[in-house]
Amino acid sequence: MTPRELLRAGVVFVGLTAVLTYPQVRFMRTHLDPHYDSLFSVWRLAWIAHQLPRDPRHLFDANIFFPQPNTLAYSDALLLPGIGAAPLIWMGLPAIAAYNLLVLLSFVLCGLAMYACVRLLTESVAAAWFGSVVFAFQAFRFGHYGQLETLWAWPIPLALLTLDRLATRPRLSRGALLGALVAVQAWSCVYYAVFLITALPMVGLALVVGQPVVRLRRLVAPLAAAAVVAAVLVGPYALPYLRSARVVGVRSEEDVRAWSAVGRDYVAVPERNWVYGKLAPGRSNEMLLFPGLTALAVGAAGLARRDRRSVAYAILFVVAVDLTFGFSGGLYRVLFDHLFVYNGLRVPARFFVLASAALAILGGFGTAWLTARAGSRAALAGGALAGLALLESVSTPLALRPYTAAPPALYNVLRGQAPGAVLEWPLPRPTSLGDTFDPLYMYFSTFHWHPLVSGYSGNYPQSYINLLHDLDDFPSEEAIAALRRVPVRYVVLHEALDPDYKRVRSVLSRRADMGLAYAGSDGLGEAALFELK
Repeated sequence: MTPRELLRAGVVFVGLTAVLTYPQVRFMRTHLDPHYDSLFSVWRLAWIAHQLPRDPRHLFDANIFFPQPNTLAYSDALLLPGIGAAPLIWMGLPAIAAYNLLVLLSFVLCGLAMYACVRLLTESVAAAWFGSVVFAFQAFRFGHYGQLETLWAWPIPLALLTLDRLATRPRLSRGALLGALVAVQAWSCVYYAVFLITALPMVGLALVVGQPVVRLRRLVAPLAAAAVVAAVLVGPYALPYLRSARVVGVRSEEDVRAWSAVGRDYVAVPERNWVYGKLAPGRSNEMLLFPGLTALAVGAAGLARRDRRSVAYAILFVVAVDLTFGFSGGLYRVLFDHLFVYNGLRVPARFFVLASAALAILGGFGTAWLTARAGSRAALAGGALAGLALLESVSTPLALRPYTAAPPALYNVLRGQAPGAVLEWPLPRPTSLGDTFDPLYMYFSTFHWHPLVSGYSGNYPQSYINLLHDLDDFPSEEAIAALRRVPVRYVVLHEALDPDYKRVRSVLSRRADMGLAYAGSDGLGEAALFELK
């Protein structure tokens, strides 16, 4: 495989991404996936760009859940994508555009990474195209279109390729590279790094079992190098998460079960899927796990090789599928009970990313085996297989939602106010934290960067839940007293979001300790900004 070949493949992946995510390329600055996680990711990228040049030592002390520290670690911090987006934001690119650029780039990088992996494992161009199409454009990825961290899976095929090369020819440099790729995956998506660390020993054992002891001994030093490099690079990044675990606790078994796959999820696709959308719509974006009939059939053909590699990836596929079922599967309970890091993971269904990678590689093996028997029609056969796999994934046009890339008038005013914590009203109830406008408030905070007492994340501190209880009858005297204890300085009311807006505004306007600092537009409708004196 030459650099020119990889460059040509990259150009093709750019074109395929633009077509399969249409009309995103038309609305890079203004439109996002409707899922609230997209706004959450925009805020994360904007926060990293904001904080890095000011005080990187407090990067994880984000401006949500005030006065709690370390709040960026309540969910995946998106460190590597955030660092990559920061120069673009510093140069004036809206955070929405930077986010959309990273989303589209994830498809290109996943395609290129799997192309390189399968191409070097099979020495077949047709196999590389098939495997890369399966991995980069599966229904699973379109289901996660609004979750940037779950799209950044490109280190996985490169890590699997490096492990294969390490098992074949052990070298310290390959061990170090493997450790670095694990770290890169951790900086991109903590979930996937945990899954990858779980998978690598399994695949590696399958690749070397039965080899002479002398050869196995040569693996010790490179594997030690991999562990050391990964520990050195990931260790400091893991510290904020260890601190946050002491605040937010671990996942309950009930929570894990709610986000585990069930059988019907393996026939679920996005509702807009051209081929299957009307037949098998998914129950949630997390559970679109249909791998594609073409991928399954060609992947099964990959077992015809009957060698270590096909067996290793068949084992990975079966185990990864089992783990997506969480406690209803056979292995997840063992991991949850014996590996502390699994206590913090909520969505076992995301293990499908490894099933997808294994199936893509097996599909590459199958394509190489089938095209080798097609004679002069090998190129045509390979193109047809990749085309069929791609057709099963088409889910355009994507549903997108418009957002303002310029600060609404309210937030221009708030940006000029003295420092102080902000309460944006309305807020969710303690029993319905996911039903919230908090991601929108967090996005608006990127225009002023005052701390927010509220927030949205993968975990919630008990202090925020207690505050929601205290504000249950806002704007009562007891609720205002609770705001003083935080302390809150600014209160923002949104007519478009609160049916009780006029009454709440009237009550606050009559209070001597509430000064009206602004009345006008929040980009959605009428809004009011009060200062608690």
